[in-house]
Amino acid sequence: SGVKNPKNSLRAVSFAGEPRPPPRQFVVEGIVPAGVPTIVYGPSGIAKSFNILHLALSVAFVGLDVWHGRRIKTCPVIYLDFEMDRIEQLRRAQEVARGAGWPDVPKNFWYVNALGHSAAEVFDFAIEQLEDLGEALVIVDSFGFALAGESERSADVLTFMREQIGVLQMAGGHPLIVDHVARLVRGERAGNQDAFGS
Repeated sequence: SGVKNPKNSLRAVSFAGEPRPPPRQFVVEGIVPAGVPTIVYGPSGIAKSFNILHLALSVAFVGLDVWHGRRIKTCPVIYLDFEMDRIEQLRRAQEVARGAGWPDVPKNFWYVNALGHSAAEVFDFAIEQLEDLGEALVIVDSFGFALAGESERSADVLTFMREQIGVLQMAGGHPLIVDHVARLVRGERAGNQDAFGS
């Protein structure tokens, strides 16, 4: 029709005189803001995936208000696993639940085995899940496997963030991405490493 959707049209606005926005909401206080992509990254072998799994199960556990001393928002969790298989993650999730003294893995934790599927297919499925569940913490484990491109190429990373992660945000997801940095080589310092693609 030639009429632009006002939600998607560009316009310049002045911030002068605007009322103060409400305080930022968090899924995990001070660490995972609601509706904003968060990336957790580091080298292999430092238990990133275990810690994120524990965080995810804690958020999904109804009646739990705190994770490592930080307030958490209870909501469904969709765990998009691009690295491991269902049995390995089930084993890990049950170990975490047992270690936390819970009777079982929380019902609000939804595991998606993404192995053998394209990223587009997996993220489309995640959008369908968000439509059913409402807002949810969406774990992407891990960035490199989900990207299925060159993590050093800005075009690949920006396209992925816009077309996959951005769509999760618009659908009510709180994206939390697990990423890996390269192993150190002689002369490098860990403090100089950043997440791939950032």
